[in-house]
Amino acid sequence: MLETGEGLFINTSRLHEAKPYHVEQAVTYCVNIDPLLIGGREDSIIMAKYIQPYITNNRLSYRKLTDELSQKVKHMANLLQEQAPFFELKVWGELLGIWESMLAQSMLTEDIMAPSTIVQHERPKAMLDFLHTHYHQKITLADLAAHVYVSPAECSRFFKKIVGLTPFTYLLHYRLRKSIALLQNREHSITTIAAMMDFSTVSYYIEKFKEYTGYPPHIYRKKFLP
Repeated sequence: MLETGEGLFINTSRLHEAKPYHVEQAVTYCVNIDPLLIGGREDSIIMAKYIQPYITNNRLSYRKLTDELSQKVKHMANLLQEQAPFFELKVWGELLGIWESMLAQSMLTEDIMAPSTIVQHERPKAMLDFLHTHYHQKITLADLAAHVYVSPAECSRFFKKIVGLTPFTYLLHYRLRKSIALLQNREHSITTIAAMMDFSTVSYYIEKFKEYTGYPPHIYRKKFLP
């Protein structure tokens, strides 16, 4: 759990989710970084010496950032949003400074992961990638299980163990979150959005949306979305 102003570094290919805790809404700043933005090329000295050793599969999943680094991430996110002249160079400079600070403070040199733990990250990630790619289509448990080469029963058991939800509860929540982005477009009717997210009926979509957010879609749109 993070307090106001705190932040996290989340390593590559790690399962993660952010959501408000004990509040209806929260503002988060998320910046996804391609390692090549720091390293330059796959075969560069920078990549080999300062990047690759810290993002391999056996490295730590996350590290809490200092207050100073958290503020730098916020600044970088604001630069990306504002896109003032030379913002790319400014973002790059901030990113290099953050990464150098993390290495200098030995924030990325601990917590080697066991092989069994690596598997526990890779298989559910493959499941989530499948759901995130096909969420607007009809998906069966057999489809998901075949994607990771396990039985449907094992697929359901393992997914719930790692993610904390059944595959289809997670899929339902993911579709609802995606629908919130669509609600920002006033040209999309509630009926259209329900169909785009592959809900069987608009009434079912409204029912589940209210269970998930506490508001029907049209009220949520008026109350929270610009």
